[in-house]
Amino acid sequence: MRSLVPHDASLLSIELRTERLASPEGLVLDRSGRLSHVQICDEHVSRHQLRPKLVNGAISVKDLNSTRGILVQGQAATLLDPVKLGADSVRKIAD
Repeated sequence: MRSLVPHDASLLSIELRTERLASPEGLVLDRSGRLSHVQICDEHVSRHQLRPKLVNGAISVKDLNSTRGILVQGQAATLLDPVKLGADSVRKIAD
């Protein structure tokens, strides 16, 4: 697991590796660090935040019932209804 402590959230970037995204469970990013692949130490990130995953050659994002939710280009992602990221999607966490 990788732990990130952002001093300035606008400067934080996370590399999404294809082999982890293509795995059955995908990649988990959250604040708790107990079950995640990447821990983000920020009070605005939920204990269970999001799961990006490679599906049919595209990255989709599921919200893991986070407190503030996940928006991708204005569309809400949910656990049961993931949202596909486009090449020009703005991706922010804890904004």
